[in-house]
Formats: sequence, structure tokens, C-alpha cells
Amino acid sequence: IAPAGYVWVPSKPAAKSRVLTVDEALALTDAAVMPHVKLFVWLALLTGARSGAILGLTWDRCSFDDGTIDFKVLDAPNPLQKRARKTAAKVSMTTELRFLLLQAKAGALTDHVIEWDAAPVASIRKGFSEACRRAGLTDVVPHTLRHTHATLALESGVEIERISRQLGHRDSATTRGIYLHPSADYSAPSSQAVGLKIVKG
Repeated sequence: IAPAGYVWVPSKPAAKSRVLTVDEALALTDAAVMPHVKLFVWLALLTGARSGAILGLTWDRCSFDDGTIDFKVLDAPNPLQKRARKTAAKVSMTTELRFLLLQAKAGALTDHVIEWDAAPVASIRKGFSEACRRAGLTDVVPHTLRHTHATLALESGVEIERISRQLGHRDSATTRGIYLHPSADYSAPSSQAVGLKIVKG
């Protein structure tokens, strides 16, 4: 058998680093006037879950008794599928999220948390894009909210291991390398500490 020839493979594109500021995140929640889009935005911001996990979330995995949301899907993986299943986590509800979920459940017509017109929502992109337009945000996609959750958590002092567990990552290296984009202000104390030491000699 002749050896395989050289096949050029393009390098991976740079990871997207767009992260919403707190003001931008609040503007987006205000601009999401459609109930299903607003609930999606809040779920994404407060849990850091992937879009697919949020759209696939059903009410039986929202426990108001212990205040948790289970994004994990228990169906068996397809052995013929090469791509590994994305991992997900069981996370805590915040007070705000509990209130929004209870409101949504009271008027639910399906077993899915994110629904519209008495049917589960297959794609949130159109409604999400419209909300971004109203909020004056550019270069923002649903996955931006996952990056935003991770970065704001880090800047608030949450340990990297806890953020990694929240995002459902198998190890914290993925979280650190892809999802964390701290602002210059976050690293300012490090610069100030070194500068002070140098100045004092």
C-alpha cells in the first residue's frame, strides 16, 4: 500500500473572545421582549449552559424543591457518531432564575422550558439576533453568553474549578483556555503589586 500523500489542513481559527459587559448584558435582557427569548438569555447568562442544552431542557429536570437545573441528557450515545457528546452540568437556580422559571411553568404548553406557539423552540438565533439589534449589540451570538458567564464569574472571584464544573467541562484547562476573557481591570492588581514591589526596591 502506497503511503498517504501530504494533506494540508488549515489551522484552527482564533477562539472568539467577545464577552458582554454587565451593562451590555442588562441591555440585552431588556431588549429581549419575546418571553421565550428573554428566558433563554437569562438561563444562558446565569447558568453558562450551551444553547442546545437550554433549548433541550425539559421541566422534569427543573427541581424547584432543591433549586437545581439538570442540563445532563441521559440517553445513550450513538456508537457510530465520531464526535464526542458535549458534557453538561447540574446547576443551582438563582433567586431571579427561580422566579422566571416559575412564571414560565405556570403558562407552559409543552414539556420544554423554552417554547413558543405551543411548540419547543428548535433555534433561538432569529429572536436572539433581533434582541441584539434592539440592544445595539454587534458580533454577539448565543454562545457569547456562555463566555460572558465564565468571565464574569472569574472576575467576581469564583475559583476556576467551580467555573469548570458549572460549564460541564471535564477539566479546567478547557475553561481556562477557551472561555475566560478577563478584562484589563481584572489583571490590574497584579500589575500594581509588581509595580509597588519594584518601586520600593
